[in-house]
Amino acid sequence: MRYFIGKHIWLLFGVVGVTLLFSCSPDERDPGVVVDVPLTFELDLFEQLDTLQNKLQLLAHTVEIQEDCINNTIDYTLDRREGKISISLNDIKAAEDCIEGQGPASATVNIGYLIPGQYDIEINLRNTVVNTGVLVVDHAFFYLSMHSIDGITLLNEQLYRIPGNTIWGYVSYDDHGLVDAANAFLSELTAMTYPFDYPEGYYGHFKLGSNASIDLLQPSTDAYSTSMVRLLTGERQDLENLIETYQNEHTGLQIRLWDGQGVLL
Repeated sequence: MRYFIGKHIWLLFGVVGVTLLFSCSPDERDPGVVVDVPLTFELDLFEQLDTLQNKLQLLAHTVEIQEDCINNTIDYTLDRREGKISISLNDIKAAEDCIEGQGPASATVNIGYLIPGQYDIEINLRNTVVNTGVLVVDHAFFYLSMHSIDGITLLNEQLYRIPGNTIWGYVSYDDHGLVDAANAFLSELTAMTYPFDYPEGYYGHFKLGSNASIDLLQPSTDAYSTSMVRLLTGERQDLENLIETYQNEHTGLQIRLWDGQGVLL
């Protein structure tokens, strides 16, 4: 059984960057052209789960911290042709509904559904600094291999895909008196699920680490928390009924489980 007790905060951290001038290489562009871009964009692969068709996304954040609004965005362009994906990260767009604070600008590049295969990919800065690579799409994973990473940092090269019968989430509480109820729920959950015997690594919505550790994308903020990733073998309705029963009978017990389509049970 893969359980891990504790709170997890999984964030993409940005550090204060500076603005550098990138000189273009002579073999690709005019050596006299100079491009003013943020030092680094942090990039990560993410699979948007759906009941019909999952879609690949590229999450982008600036390393340079924005001093005015925490919800500034990155303007980008996406071009998909047969066997090739081209993405250009362009200017920082000031948020019209500014939430004051400091943080990175961000963007979610919706690449969309991809059939298994190999795709040439470009991740460019203002369509001037060009980074090329290969994206491998498999039924079990996505793998992004970049030949160059000028101005970008790839946080995870490989994204494992979540099997459809997976459930993940947590049981949590602030009142330690609920520990017996939490353990009883976990015991009943075990009876209708199997261990998640898949490779350690990054799954987008969670990470599986060594020593059976689990980092959730949406962790609990309660004082006590048990995270889990399991494979559902029983009936979904039975699990939904079990969750409802425990939460109704034990005030303060939080049970948050998602299924392989990203739906909260």
